[in-house]
Amino acid sequence: MYFLENQNRLSEFAEPPPPTLAQAKAAIMAALQRNPVGGYIINTEARRALEAAFASVPACSALDLAMELNRRETPLAKLFQYRLATPTRAAMRNILSQKMDECISQTSLRQDARTTLCPMIKRGIADVAEICRITGNDSDNCKRARALELTLRGNARRINCPGF
Repeated sequence: MYFLENQNRLSEFAEPPPPTLAQAKAAIMAALQRNPVGGYIINTEARRALEAAFASVPACSALDLAMELNRRETPLAKLFQYRLATPTRAAMRNILSQKMDECISQTSLRQDARTTLCPMIKRGIADVAEICRITGNDSDNCKRARALELTLRGNARRINCPGF
């Protein structure tokens, strides 16, 4: 956990940002360069470091990394191929496969959210316009509704609703 300062100069706690693909590759390379005596045996420190490095790959970048490792053209891919035993390579590919499944589920959840929430947000914004038409633009109800509209528009942008 990190200690950050926000725009209002108030301190807050925040989770560290997720690692990038380049950072994950660097962690994998470092774990592979350890070259422990006896190999990457299950439940050893070297194996846990290797598994943690593969687990740090961003979910939607797992396919790119898996393809790179299968091509065996980069130094990382060559080290992966020749440093690890076949069962260990299979276990690391399994971690990447699970990451790919996670990416697919995240993507489908976002799409489900869009199809459900975007029409609701559009109706909410239309309701705000109707409230302001009925009560008048200077009324307290209209002002509260306009504040809600700003929140709705921000949410629509965050989930990439079309037209926002």
